[in-house]
Order: sequence, then C-alpha cells, then structure tokens
Amino acid sequence: MFAAQSLITDSLVEVYSPWFPRGGDHARFTVDVVSMGQSGGGVPEILVRVWTMSTEETGDGADADATVSIVRTTVGRTIQEWLSTSTTGFKELVRYKFSVSNTSDVGTVWALFRMLSPVWFDAVKA
Repeated sequence: MFAAQSLITDSLVEVYSPWFPRGGDHARFTVDVVSMGQSGGGVPEILVRVWTMSTEETGDGADADATVSIVRTTVGRTIQEWLSTSTTGFKELVRYKFSVSNTSDVGTVWALFRMLSPVWFDAVKA
C-alpha cells in the first residue's frame, strides 16, 4: 500500500509510482481518494493506469492494458481488475501512472489519494 499522496496542478500532471514485483497473472487494483477539489469551474479527475516491463528493459515500460483504467471524480474507492492478456500482460515489474486533471482546464485541481495493496491471482485453465 502507498501512503496518501497529493497531486496539485493547474494543468494535466502525470506521475509514476516506484516499480514493484508482479504477484500473479491477474490483479485487482484499488484507488482510495481521500479528498479532491478544484478552484475555478469543472470537475477534478484522477486517472490510474498500470505499466509493466521486464527486469532487463530500460525506460518507462509499457501500458499493461490500454483499454483498462481507474477514473474517479469523487471521494471514495474504485476497484478495477486487470487481466493478463496474450497481447501485453504483466511482465516482472509493475507500477502505476497517475494523472490528475480538471475537465474545464480552468483553475487548480488537487487530489489526495492512496493505492491499496493489490490482490494478485493466477489464471486457471480447465
């Protein structure tokens, strides 16, 4: 679990978490938004994506599944399941990419949030 983090911006900001080891074929990730707000109009939004790479690679890694993300515009928790697919899937290392933005692009937006420990599970073949 990551302790509560705050992101404050007057435009789109993207922040990566540290890398951590993959724990299984599939995972459920949970974001817990403690507080969020904005000055000016619009609605604050936090977007969470999952990135992955092998231990031999360098760079930012790749999006684990571009079709899956967590989006919150209010305080509370959201759980999203990422299923490892044949096209990408999880490699040895995983990290989060957080984006905070304001729908109106006016004023400052902020979010105080944390990621709960992921729940990993393996694929089952019958």
